[in-house]
Amino acid sequence: MLTLVIPLFYYENQTKMKTSRNPELELAEAYVKYTDRNVFLTGKAGTGKTTFLHKIRKEVFKRHVVLAPTGVAAINAAGMTLHSFFQLPFGLHLPGAKREESNRFRMSRRKLSMIRNLDLLIIDEISMVRADMLDAVDEALRRHRRNPYPFGGVQLLLIGDLHQLPPIVKEDEWELLSRHYDTPFFFSSRALREAGFVPIQLQHIYRQQEEHFISLLNKIRKGCFDDEVFDMLNSRYRPDFTPAPDEGYITLTTHNAIADDINQQRLAKIQAPTTRYKATIEGNFPEHAYPADPELELKPGAQVMFIKNDPSPFDKRYFNGKIGYVTRLEQDCVYVQCPGESEEIPATPLVWDNVKYEHDPATNTIKEEVIGSFEQIPLRLAWAVTIHKSQGLTFDKVIIDAEAAFAHGQVYVALSRCRTFEGVVLRTPIRRRSLHTDSKVQSFSEESARKAPSPEQLRSDQARYQEKIILELLDFRRLKDAIEALNRSFLEHSGSFTGDPGKQLSALAGMVTDKLLATSATFGQQLKQSYFTEGQMPEEHSALQERLRKAGSWYASVLSGELLPAAADIRLVSDNRTVLENARKQMQEIEWQLFSKKMLFEKLASEGFSVQACLQTRIAAEIAFEKWKISRQLHESEDQVPTDASHPDLYRRLLEYRQLAANRTGTAPNNVLPAAVINQIASFLPITPRHLRQLKGFGKKRFEEYGPEVLKIVMDFCEENGLSPAPPPENTREHSLRLFEEGLTVAEIARERGLQPSTILGHLTGFIEKGRVPVHKLIDQKTLEHIQSVIEKNPEISYSELKARLGDDIGYGEIRAVQAHLRFLKQVDG
Repeated sequence: MLTLVIPLFYYENQTKMKTSRNPELELAEAYVKYTDRNVFLTGKAGTGKTTFLHKIRKEVFKRHVVLAPTGVAAINAAGMTLHSFFQLPFGLHLPGAKREESNRFRMSRRKLSMIRNLDLLIIDEISMVRADMLDAVDEALRRHRRNPYPFGGVQLLLIGDLHQLPPIVKEDEWELLSRHYDTPFFFSSRALREAGFVPIQLQHIYRQQEEHFISLLNKIRKGCFDDEVFDMLNSRYRPDFTPAPDEGYITLTTHNAIADDINQQRLAKIQAPTTRYKATIEGNFPEHAYPADPELELKPGAQVMFIKNDPSPFDKRYFNGKIGYVTRLEQDCVYVQCPGESEEIPATPLVWDNVKYEHDPATNTIKEEVIGSFEQIPLRLAWAVTIHKSQGLTFDKVIIDAEAAFAHGQVYVALSRCRTFEGVVLRTPIRRRSLHTDSKVQSFSEESARKAPSPEQLRSDQARYQEKIILELLDFRRLKDAIEALNRSFLEHSGSFTGDPGKQLSALAGMVTDKLLATSATFGQQLKQSYFTEGQMPEEHSALQERLRKAGSWYASVLSGELLPAAADIRLVSDNRTVLENARKQMQEIEWQLFSKKMLFEKLASEGFSVQACLQTRIAAEIAFEKWKISRQLHESEDQVPTDASHPDLYRRLLEYRQLAANRTGTAPNNVLPAAVINQIASFLPITPRHLRQLKGFGKKRFEEYGPEVLKIVMDFCEENGLSPAPPPENTREHSLRLFEEGLTVAEIARERGLQPSTILGHLTGFIEKGRVPVHKLIDQKTLEHIQSVIEKNPEISYSELKARLGDDIGYGEIRAVQAHLRFLKQVDG
C-alpha cells in the first residue's frame, strides 16, 4: 500500500479551464488531509486561497466547519461567523477572565455534538481575527469537547493575508489587550503559540496576469514606497471620471461617510418619491457610533445592503453585507429583492445596543452594561462600499477613493480587488500618508517564510498522524466515561427506574474493562515498542498491517457478539420523563461508542489500515447509527417492559389496566400505578390485600382506588399459569445495610450483590442521616474533614460547583455521605 504524500493540485480559472502545478497548494493540501498539524495558509491577494478553501471543503474526509470573523467574509467562504458558531459574546476575551453568567449562551445539543465530533476548523480571513478572539475559540473548544489540548485537539486551517486588513481594535480595548498580547494579530494567540502551526506561503498570482501590476502590488505589500510606485499608482488618477451606468464600476472607499455621499448622488437620479425612516435613539449613543443612518432615505429600485444579521432563530434570510434592491416601501417595513432569490425579504426595525466593557480586577470578570440603544431598518444604500467590506471579492472595474486610508493594508486590499491595472480608476491620488505598514507583521511574515516545511517534515508528520489514529482506534476512554455517566444517573435517581438496569450496566462495565480496556492498553504498548519506532509509515508497513487486520477481526467479534447485545438488553423504564430522557441519551452515547468502534474494526479487518478508510468509515458509522437508533427507539416505545421483569405478560396487562384507569379517572398513568409498583406486582404476585399493601408505593389510598381490580388481574394471571405468590421482597437498601452490619466492607458487599461499590455507598448513605451507619466507617477522616470544610465555607453553592471545587479525587458518593452526616449532626444538635 502506497501513501499519497503530496496530491496534485490544479487551479481552475473562472474564465477558462487552465491546469498548472502549484507546489505550495499541493503541500498545504497534503498537510490538511493527511496530518493533524495546524496550517497557516497565506499569500498575496489572488494566489488561490479562496479556491483552495472550496476545494478542501469538497474533498476532505475530516468533519469540518468553515468560519470567518465577519458576516460578509463568512458568506464568501460559505460558512458562519466565529461569534455565531461558538455563540461568543461580543467584546474582549482577556486570558483568564470570566464573563458574567448572564452573558453566556445556552448551546443546543446538536451544536454541542457538532463541536465534539469536529476534526478540522477552517477560519478564513484570519488577518481580521484578534488574538483574544482566537483564544476564546480555544477556550470554547476545550470546554465543550472536554479536551485539555489546545483548541480541544481540533486541527486548524487558518487562511488569510496579514498584509491585508487588520483586526479592528479601539484604543481603550488595546489598553486592556496589550497587558496580555504583543500584538492584536492572531499569531499572538497564547493557544496558537502552545499548539504550533505550519506556515505555507503561496507564490503564484492568478487574479492578475500583468507583471507590472503584480510587481506594483508586491512593492506596496512589502512597504517599498519609492517614487516609481507613486508615479505608477497615480497614473490611474482620473479626477473627473464619470462612468456610464452600464459600465459596471463599483466604488471602494476608506470610510462609510464617503460611500454615503456617492450613494446619495445615485439615489437622487431615481425618479421616484423618497420614503424616510427615522431611527429611535435612547440613552448614551454617540453620533460617531451610529450603526445606521439616523434618517434612512430610500426609493424603489435603490441598491441596498443589509447591515445586520437576521435575528430570526429559523429563517436567517439575510446577513451583514447581503446586497439587493428595494421593491416596495411600507411604513415600518422595506421589501428587498436579492439576486438569485425568488422571494422578497421584509426588513423591519432592529435594535443595536451601545455596550460598555470594563475589566473588574476584584472578580476577574469582564462586565458589560447597556448604556444606550439605536433602532432602525437594517439597510443602507450600496452603490459604493468600504474597502473593509470588499475583502475577499474580485472586480473587473473599480473606482478607488483611498486618500484617507487609515488602516494597515487598506490601499493594498483596494488595488488587489481588481483583475487588471487598467480596470483601476483613482478618484483621488495616493499619497505617502495613505500607505501604512506594520513592522511586526512584516517580521512575522519573514519568519514564516523561513519556517516553510520540507518534504521530510511532511512525511514525518504524516507518519505521526497515522500512528495517532491507530492509537485512537484502541482508545475506549469515551466509552468508559459514558458508562460512568449513566451509572451516576442511576445512583442519583435510583428510585425512578423500574427493574435493575444498574446491575446490567455493571455487568457491561465489567465486560468493557476485561475485554477492551486491559487488552487495548497492552496492545497499544506493543505497537509503540515494536512498530512505531522503525521509521516506516504505518500504511506502508506490511507486518503491522497484518497485525492490525487480526486485531480488527477480534475486536469486531467482541463488539458485535458480546458488548452491543449486552448494551441492547439494558431496558430503561421510568415514569419520570426527564430522568428517562436523560438516561436514554446517555445510553445512546454508550451504544454509539460501541457501534462506531465495531464498524471501524470491521473495516480494519477487511481492508487493513489507511487514514482515508478510517475517516470515511467514521462518517458512514454516523449515518448507519442514526438508522439503527431509530429502530431501537421504535422498539423501546413499543415495549415498556423491563428486560429483567419476572412475568412480562402480567406486566403488560398491568400497563393496559393503568392506561384504562387513567382514562377513566382523568389522571396520569403513573399516578394510577407507578412503573416501580408494577414491577413489584409482576415479580411477587400478591393475591391478598395484606400482601399487596406490603409492596413499597402501594399505600392505603392507592389500594382503596385500584387494589381490588389489581388483585383480580394478578389472581387471574396466577390461575391461568399455575403460579403462587412469592414472599415479600427485602428492600435493596436494607439488604446492603444487613450485610454491612454483618461486617462486610463496601467492596465485599458490591461483589456479593453484583453491584458497583458506588451503588452500595449510595444505599448506606441513606442510613447515615438516620444514625444507623457511622460516616467514619465509610470515609477516611482526612477526606471527611476536607469535604466538610468546603461545604461549611460555601453553604450556598450548587452541587456541581461543590464537586468542581473538591476535584476529581473525590466522588459524588463521598460528597453525599458527608452531606448526610452533617444533616444527622444538625438533628442531634436539635
